[in-house]
Amino acid sequence: MERKIPTDWNAKRILSIVFSVLGGIYIILGAVMLLVPRDNSEVKTVGAVFLPLGFVLTVLGLVIFLIAFRQQKRQKKLIEEGRYIWGVVAQLQPNLAIKVNRQHPLIAVVQFRDNNRIVHTFRSRNLYRCADQSLVGKQVKVYTQAPKYTPYYVDIEPLLKTN
Repeated sequence: MERKIPTDWNAKRILSIVFSVLGGIYIILGAVMLLVPRDNSEVKTVGAVFLPLGFVLTVLGLVIFLIAFRQQKRQKKLIEEGRYIWGVVAQLQPNLAIKVNRQHPLIAVVQFRDNNRIVHTFRSRNLYRCADQSLVGKQVKVYTQAPKYTPYYVDIEPLLKTN
């Protein structure tokens, strides 16, 4: 059975869609205002503002989409390569940078001690579902490139399904 990466609708995907759609609308409005033959200079001025703004928003949306796509592609590649280490969930901490429905999503902090007794710390994606403190102390797979330990992907999904 092929392992799939969860593709949730995160902020990057939503922002890329919103910026691209708004950019497209602004491009169309700006082009129409510039190309329609009128003697009104205000309409042409608004069109001259909308057209470049539309290009900027569209490019910004595409860049955000490409960043999210590359991140998902990198995670998929890590899983397909199949190299993983077993880490232990050390703690669940709130991600104070994000607030959804007046609650902060949790992040699982996973630690791994290598042969040289160096502790490597990994962070999972945002956990919006009910993740309680029973996850602390459990082992989880961390897909990574072993010598550098970056990039990585913490596979927290199996723990959430059993919890």
